[in-house]
Amino acid sequence: MSTLYRAATIVFVFNLLSKVLGFVRDAALAAFFGAGSATDAYMIAYTLPYSLQAVLGMAFLTVMVPFLTGHLIQGKREEAFRVTSVVMNWIGLVLLGMVALGMVFAGPLTGLLAPGFDGATQVEAVRLMVIMMPSIFFMGMGMLFSGVLNAQKYFWLAAFGPALVNLIVILAIVVLNHVLGIYGAALGTLMGFAGFFVLLGLGIRQKGFRYHWGLADSDGLARQVTAGILPVAVSVSVNQVLLAVSRFFASGLAPGSISALDYAYRVKDLPLGIFAAAVVTATFPLMSEGAVRNELRQFAATFSKGYSAIMVLIIPVSLGMGALREPLIRVLYQRGAFDDTAAAMTYGALLFFSLALPAFSANMMMTRAYYAFRDYRTPLLAGLGAVAINLAASWMLVGPYGHQGLAAANGLASYGYAMLLFAGLKRRLPQLAVGRLLEVTVKSLAAAGVMTFVVLSVRGFAENALSPGVAGDLLVLGLCTLGGAGVYFALLRVLQYNELDEAIRLFKRRGTGRTK
Repeated sequence: MSTLYRAATIVFVFNLLSKVLGFVRDAALAAFFGAGSATDAYMIAYTLPYSLQAVLGMAFLTVMVPFLTGHLIQGKREEAFRVTSVVMNWIGLVLLGMVALGMVFAGPLTGLLAPGFDGATQVEAVRLMVIMMPSIFFMGMGMLFSGVLNAQKYFWLAAFGPALVNLIVILAIVVLNHVLGIYGAALGTLMGFAGFFVLLGLGIRQKGFRYHWGLADSDGLARQVTAGILPVAVSVSVNQVLLAVSRFFASGLAPGSISALDYAYRVKDLPLGIFAAAVVTATFPLMSEGAVRNELRQFAATFSKGYSAIMVLIIPVSLGMGALREPLIRVLYQRGAFDDTAAAMTYGALLFFSLALPAFSANMMMTRAYYAFRDYRTPLLAGLGAVAINLAASWMLVGPYGHQGLAAANGLASYGYAMLLFAGLKRRLPQLAVGRLLEVTVKSLAAAGVMTFVVLSVRGFAENALSPGVAGDLLVLGLCTLGGAGVYFALLRVLQYNELDEAIRLFKRRGTGRTK
């Protein structure tokens, strides 16, 4: 399992860099534009391009990794690259067509996503969407390139790509704000994804990828690969659909509701993108190898190690983030145009998003397990069930609880998705040690529960003793984090959590940029 933890460490480091830069980006956006009609327009305009990028891009990567892994194991390197080139050519044409359609129909699409916008906000959202729509091509192709690199267990460059995107967007917001306003952020978004495309393209060339022109698929292998993209895209889109549902209902609420949901969602994504994504990215090629070789015990062991490493880190972060949401939001966002009202709106949404973090993380791990077996149908059906739960819960909760009810509905749907996925995985993989997974979860929850009580106590004492302001909030966060972490890991020792040492190795092992 040293390969898993070494690879996870590499991805962790670059994901951390990307997420830090992502919050600098969001902080810049909040400082210059606050949470109002301009940011609402930007968020809605960004919804479709980003959702398609995230969904299709992840589907491309997910389908390519098992295919390339199987061919590379069998020594069919040239055939793998030839088929991959054909798939890239097909997908590139489809993406260009989607860009064209998106730009032409930006008006109706914006009206569908946010029917509650007034005229001026609607017009601004349409213009912003037209600017950002071409980024679909750059991100989609870049994710295909990531699949080529990950299948060869070369992780660092693909993990660095999002950091480059965020850096370019930050520069655009700061430099272009006074000239272009919110349109500078949109232009920076497009330039960032173009940079991602160029960086990953150079990366696969460096790793020996030989590109082939043409669309011919004489042996039908390219069709076999692309056949899995649609069902994977639908199942991968679950989180994006859940967020889009929240935005749909929130468009009729007070101005800033969509922005508050998005800011809170991005805070939730910080640990998800650092801890969970690092383990999942490193685990996926190993599970794919186990599936190709039909070594189900190895597959189950890899899954269990990954799940355990994620839960031991995500569960305390989930409860701790909920307990510290007010000082956390103040430190991250509350400056410039982001006032007390915007902060208060974001607190409430973050509470429910943070409590759903274990479900979001488990879903990432379980869907990759299905995809390693090339089972795309089960996650698809489970995802449709989650969307139904979200629609029903949003309709019931938006009236009495506003945007906070929408965040709660999103969390409930994520837990429903997790239960459906786990039920199917248990049937498909009898070798899975379900009792051990349950024990890991219960011990982590027990230790995190005590930790939360300590964190709230320390927070109350510190806030009474310290002066209000950014410096005071930083001290509160620091004291609570150190105290809570100490209590949590000490309790895990008492509870004899055997996988703790391996989870800690996630941060201690050092990678060279490649696993062996």
